[in-house]
Amino acid sequence: MTNLISSDEISAEDYLLLFHNKEPHLFLDVRELWEVETAHIASSQHIPLRSLEYRFDELPRDRWIITYCHHGGRSLRACHLLREKGFVKVVSLKGGIQHWAEVVDQTMPTY
Repeated sequence: MTNLISSDEISAEDYLLLFHNKEPHLFLDVRELWEVETAHIASSQHIPLRSLEYRFDELPRDRWIITYCHHGGRSLRACHLLREKGFVKVVSLKGGIQHWAEVVDQTMPTY
């Protein structure tokens, strides 16, 4: 997995390689509820960035966590926060759900 990661981020294209290889992971959606209701990646766990520091115990430490938001800014902050709290296997989805909708799922609504 680590060869697919460029620093703190992973691209949607590289994620597809990860998924194809069945690497255990969790998508963590750090957007607000109204954004999740507009579009989301199936089987994601939703914890808004503003609540994340109070909910670390809900997250696994034994598999990769891929944080995502709209364009990648909040998810990168979430990635750094999780690393500060001792999470090792965490990266941010580069370009967020917007890029995901363009590259992986063109049927996904955008906003």
